[in-house]
Amino acid sequence: MRFIVAIIICLASFSPAFAVDLIRVDGNDQVTIRADQITNNDVEKTILAVGEVEISKGDHHLYADEVLLNTETMIADAQGNVRFTTITEMMRGSRMLADLNTGQGKVYEARVFNRPTNFYLNGKEIERLGQDVYRIKDGSITSCNDELPPWRFSSSEINLEVEGYATSQNTTFDIMGVPAMWAPWFIFPVKTKRQSGLLFPEFGYSDRDGILYSQSYFQVIDESQDLTLTANVMGRRGVDWGVEYRYSLTEDSKGMFMLDVLPEDAMGDDLFADGSNADAYNTRYWLRGKADQRLGPNTTLRLDMDIVSDRDYLQEFNYKETGYQPSFRRFRDWFRRDIDTENSLTRTNLLNLNHLRETESLNLGLRYNDRLDNLDDVTLHDLPQLSWDMTRRTLYNSPLYFQMDSVYNYMYRREGSKGHIVDLEPALAMPVNFSDYIMVEPRFTWRPQLFSLDALEDDKWDNSGFTNNINFTVDTSSYLYSVYALGSGNDGDSMLKHVMRPVVSYSYQSGLSGENLPWLIDRREYKFHRISYGLNNTFTVKTVTQQQTEDEDTTNLAQAAIGPRAGSVENLLGPRSLSSENKALEPATPTADSQTQYNEFLRFNLAHAFYIDPYVENYSLEERQWGNIEGRLEISPFNDYRVSLTVDTAWDVYRGDFDEVSVLLTTRNQRGDYLSLDYTNRAYDILNPIYIGQENDGRTQQVRGWAHLNVGHGFSLTYMGRYDIERNVRFENTFSVNYASQCWGISFIFHEDEREQGYYVAFDLAGLGLFGR
Repeated sequence: MRFIVAIIICLASFSPAFAVDLIRVDGNDQVTIRADQITNNDVEKTILAVGEVEISKGDHHLYADEVLLNTETMIADAQGNVRFTTITEMMRGSRMLADLNTGQGKVYEARVFNRPTNFYLNGKEIERLGQDVYRIKDGSITSCNDELPPWRFSSSEINLEVEGYATSQNTTFDIMGVPAMWAPWFIFPVKTKRQSGLLFPEFGYSDRDGILYSQSYFQVIDESQDLTLTANVMGRRGVDWGVEYRYSLTEDSKGMFMLDVLPEDAMGDDLFADGSNADAYNTRYWLRGKADQRLGPNTTLRLDMDIVSDRDYLQEFNYKETGYQPSFRRFRDWFRRDIDTENSLTRTNLLNLNHLRETESLNLGLRYNDRLDNLDDVTLHDLPQLSWDMTRRTLYNSPLYFQMDSVYNYMYRREGSKGHIVDLEPALAMPVNFSDYIMVEPRFTWRPQLFSLDALEDDKWDNSGFTNNINFTVDTSSYLYSVYALGSGNDGDSMLKHVMRPVVSYSYQSGLSGENLPWLIDRREYKFHRISYGLNNTFTVKTVTQQQTEDEDTTNLAQAAIGPRAGSVENLLGPRSLSSENKALEPATPTADSQTQYNEFLRFNLAHAFYIDPYVENYSLEERQWGNIEGRLEISPFNDYRVSLTVDTAWDVYRGDFDEVSVLLTTRNQRGDYLSLDYTNRAYDILNPIYIGQENDGRTQQVRGWAHLNVGHGFSLTYMGRYDIERNVRFENTFSVNYASQCWGISFIFHEDEREQGYYVAFDLAGLGLFGR
């Protein structure tokens, strides 16, 4: 039988002595010793513990086959299967000398795992100089836990401090034990927190830009601010200098600003000559940024900034470290707000002050649209825009509901008409419920507009005045449903609910009043007289799981939940009150142990309209009375497996063809595989200025796809592409084969777009960042 002895040693004072080259610090913590055999030597003040020894003192735990402990100095000499653990690390070796007061010590034939950094240290001798401070002799450092790690730094001596740096002499970078690089002296960061210093460089080659080298320096200003300086060296074009400043005072008060400058583009003339660029650019730049500032409990100031030197910059410099795609991702992750697409010729700059109340919203904004083509002088800006909106509310104690939208704009541009415009939009509605079978809501909206303009292009237009538009709409809908029992299974009792909402609407719009309205006021609010109708369908599955007893009759429970006539035609008339609507899917006798899960897995809507007064159809300029048949299908069949399909269509009853087909398919599983497919087929709107000169039968037909497949054993495949089917133009095409292990990864990438194509290799060493591009 194993003999276990526990000794509690209370240390009151120590003599200032040194032993085995370790510094002793006085202490009075309790020490617990457990072993198969313990021998106490009162003369030498030592304890010899043999056989599965465990010594604990605070957060320090020492395990070994044999330990000799000095009870005055608390220095332990441990041998045989030595293991020493703290909160942040674990050390193993053949022998260890340790000061249990300070945790300092030496371990021989050692292996150390540091939890905060996930680094493994190996060495002939590792000395623990303090918490997370080490000196390694004839050893290595890696983040791989393999006996023969895929990569490691080996050196005759390494000095390492967590949250600081590791310095080494006579250093080799080994791949699978084979030296691949040597340096007489080397330094690299060992960080779990932000720290100033050089970031790992990126390398590459482009047939257009030549050899690429990107080096960044990261500077911590204080706990809430930092700065990154980047030099993007392009062998054939010059050096692009980048700076990024970030601050984060609170979650609601933060900002990020970035500036890139290429002082002189050495290939500006060549790219213009071969037709790649619209001009022979010289100095090029991009200034962008976003900021949020909380000014009070309900008041926020937001800034969006996006100013570019030319129309080709963002498409040329898309993937470099400070290019469009990395900037887009950082803004989206930090602010949940996007920036304009890389091929947009209008860059939005907005300063907005927002104040919210319970039923009101006040916004004061300045919007400047940076135009990247020769239309900059005639581009309109809102300087300023003031809006006040009131959400829907009851009008005193009457059955009427009132809401109000209002906007004041000073619309400015350097050339052309500009001036003051006030838009108001008060609306009255009176919803009526006929015994919960039919809902009728008449709604009246008046849209008056006042304007005062100057610098008109032609004297025939009014430079000031008043116009208005009246809209009267009556919406009529009903709510019909049926519930079907799907039976009982391992997942519980399931039921299916089908809801149909027939909708009929009558709308009349007077159109803008006045005959000499300037273009700035014309909102294309044409007169129409329309009857529209549609049918909305929703399918929901409900599953009830609960603890069953032997006496429970699950069949009777399902029948009680849906009623004896569920699924019959008569049940389509639905409940007598809206409050009973949800009860149709509720269990008759819910218990504390029951769990209910809903899955609205299918929606299918159809809509059509008839115009009493013929209208002019934009795609053909023909007068028509029948509108397009529009449909939408949404499918999300699973709760735990994300699959979603959305299809939007618009069928032209005159041409017998689709004016629009839009399909979005997304799927993702728990392994991390995902697929997204976005297809758009749309006819041109020939009244839109951007399509002037296009053939009437021209179309936009594009497809975009993203896919990621985990093959297994660390391998994965990724694809991203954008393609214009109608014009046979490949906007983007990227394939990558990836491998990722516990401590390293590699990706082989092929990328092509309209401007260039290239091959890239990217390495990722866990704990040391990304090498290469």
